[in-house]
Amino acid sequence: MTPQQIHHARIMVECGCTIEDAAVTLGLKLYDAIYAAAPSLNCNPQEHARVRRIAAAMRLPIPAIHKEHRSVDVRTIKRRAA
Repeated sequence: MTPQQIHHARIMVECGCTIEDAAVTLGLKLYDAIYAAAPSLNCNPQEHARVRRIAAAMRLPIPAIHKEHRSVDVRTIKRRAA
C-alpha cells in the first residue's frame, strides 16, 4: 500500500464514502483500507461505528483513531463550504 493510497482512503472516508467504497476504488483489501482510513474515521461517526463492528466481526484489533492524524483539515473544508 502506497502513501498515496493511504491518503486517498482517508480523504474518501472523511468526505462520506464507506470503507468498502474506498477499498474497491483503490484496489485494497478491506482490512488494509480499515487500517489506512482509521485516523479519519472520527469525521464520519456512522462509518466509524460500522468499521468497529466490521473489525470486531473479522476479529481484527480495533485501530486507534486519533484526531491529530487526519489527512485533511475538516474545519477548513467546512469553512470553504459555508
